[in-house]
Amino acid sequence: MKIEGNKVADMRARLGFEGCIPVSGNGLSGGLALFWSREVDVKLNNLSNQHIDVMVRNVGSNHKEWRFTGFYAKAKRSERSESWTLLKWLRCQSDVPWLCGGDFNEITDNMEYFGANERAEWKMQGFRETIDECKFQDLGFTGIPYTWDNRQEGAANVKVRLDRYLADPAFIYEYGDTGVRHVPSPQSDHCMLVIKIKKLVEWEDSGPRRFVYEEAWRREESYEPTVVAAWEKNKGALTLEDLNSSLYDMQVHLTDRKQKKFGDIKRKLKKVRKEFEREKANSLYRDSSRREKELARQLNDLLLKEEIMARARSRADWLKAGDRNTGFFHAQASRMKHQNKILVLEKSDGTIVDSRDEVRAEVQSFYTQLYTAQDELVMDEVLHHVPSMVTDEMNDRLNRPFCADEVEKALFAMAPVKVPGADGFHAGFYQHHWSLIKEDVTRSGLNFLNGGHMPEVVNKTVIVLIPKVKNPRNITQYRPISLCNVIYKICSKVLANRLREILDEIIAEEQSAFVPGRLITDNAITAYECIHAMKRKRTKQGWCAVKLDMMKAYDRVEWLYLQGIMLQLGFSEEWVSLVMRCVNSVTFQVKMNGELLPSFRPSKDNTTSFVIMEHKTVLNAGGASCDFSTEISIENLDFKGSLHCIFNYCKFHLQAAQPAIKVGTSNMTMFPRSP
Repeated sequence: MKIEGNKVADMRARLGFEGCIPVSGNGLSGGLALFWSREVDVKLNNLSNQHIDVMVRNVGSNHKEWRFTGFYAKAKRSERSESWTLLKWLRCQSDVPWLCGGDFNEITDNMEYFGANERAEWKMQGFRETIDECKFQDLGFTGIPYTWDNRQEGAANVKVRLDRYLADPAFIYEYGDTGVRHVPSPQSDHCMLVIKIKKLVEWEDSGPRRFVYEEAWRREESYEPTVVAAWEKNKGALTLEDLNSSLYDMQVHLTDRKQKKFGDIKRKLKKVRKEFEREKANSLYRDSSRREKELARQLNDLLLKEEIMARARSRADWLKAGDRNTGFFHAQASRMKHQNKILVLEKSDGTIVDSRDEVRAEVQSFYTQLYTAQDELVMDEVLHHVPSMVTDEMNDRLNRPFCADEVEKALFAMAPVKVPGADGFHAGFYQHHWSLIKEDVTRSGLNFLNGGHMPEVVNKTVIVLIPKVKNPRNITQYRPISLCNVIYKICSKVLANRLREILDEIIAEEQSAFVPGRLITDNAITAYECIHAMKRKRTKQGWCAVKLDMMKAYDRVEWLYLQGIMLQLGFSEEWVSLVMRCVNSVTFQVKMNGELLPSFRPSKDNTTSFVIMEHKTVLNAGGASCDFSTEISIENLDFKGSLHCIFNYCKFHLQAAQPAIKVGTSNMTMFPRSP
């Protein structure tokens, strides 16, 4: 459609918009138009036949002014570099939060292209470089993955993601809940892009903020006396419940001290910077004053605290030292926060939910059902193949009394600054104050390990959801990661360290993952060699390989099966009871968009909540390993969708973390699939 000023004005009136900005088309095609409602004030910056750049202010909102650019890149590839030059020029015009969207006529990756011929890498390079130079981040999408379809048939059909929304870190920081949805149109070969700019307050919990220990607090003069006084008040913990009570009291003291003394780092930084600049202006023609030097010291100290806090939030563990990178850390944290937001979900029946309550209900329902045990669990078919592997001597080694050195070793093997559990303390707090809290932590930990009770409050676990793929559409495309309290992790890591002593003696040689002295890559290499040999081998005797995918190996394990496999392997009831007390005392809370959903008790285990989870996976896989090593018959196996086969003898198999490959000679009978 040719866009002209009078037609756009008529369209604005019919649609009920407050205002519009048109850019006339060239001939019978092209042209741009921007419409807005009365909820926003819009001020034009500049425009061309490729863009409309405006400043936007939300009427009645406390959010600051932001910038929007509607963009249309040139369709001819030979002219597209002009579009990238224009975008880079627009980047230099303002530093306010920037949102840019439209038809860019280019992709960033061949995953965004469907067709007979892939897009050459050099053709995409200019767009990628422009995105990097403009500091843009792709806002992603929900819905179908392509926004343009040539609607041709067969091999001539091409689908591409040409349209998208990009935003700089400042916009994502201010409007972190922004979501984009691809909506197909029956009349156009392009999808409509519907963007919802949601305020954080609409999604995040309006209740009190969860306590999180900050490493930056250590730089305050009043910090050490506060911690010592709080701990001495409750010193002498005998059990894990006592220790948890001491930590709760520590939370109260640190929260109170934060409000009174530690304060808001950003607010303090802004105040000191203004005073420093004022004092600097007054001393242009004289030596630095004592006041100026003191303000410089305070400013450097606050900047360091800000960097420490920003680095912790960014999870950029690979960047250990260097110049101040606060801007990078803030951008990294904002990017991760945006990626982890769940604003829209597709339910199993295909319906879309996008309201806060509906999304919460879908997430809560999914994980409550996921960690509910099966009504009928038949384990005998697996367990009866498992031989007893654990000897009396091994059990004696496992059941010997635990000692203080094992507790200390487990603690200091942990990374000091990781995302904390429900109590808000990470391992760095324990390590930094070990001389103060050592006796209480060791005494209460050994109380449990040597026969005591695991309280539910200690094993309270928060589940956070991390996208497995770009632009996830349903809840199954999020990976659940469990955040355990450090007290619990110390106890379970002590068990893991002791189990590691005998693990290589009881696990089959085909299992290569997580066992000391074995590499997970060994079986991958062996599998490739086997397949290669099978392709080259020309004999009358056939060969067959079957790949079995142990789906969701890390998501859940039935508690009864875990207990059964350990007893069948020969572990003593004392050891099995100790492990199961760690497992079945857990309660879960899913954290979604910064909000903790109601807690629930599972009846099967989320293996990522258990520090010895890799050893549990190995033990569970051991049951399947024993089955594979037995002569078996697999009847009615769906073979390439067209044949049935009977596989009579499994020669050997390989197991890594999840997939298993069985390779064997095949006295195989194949016959056509019955209709």
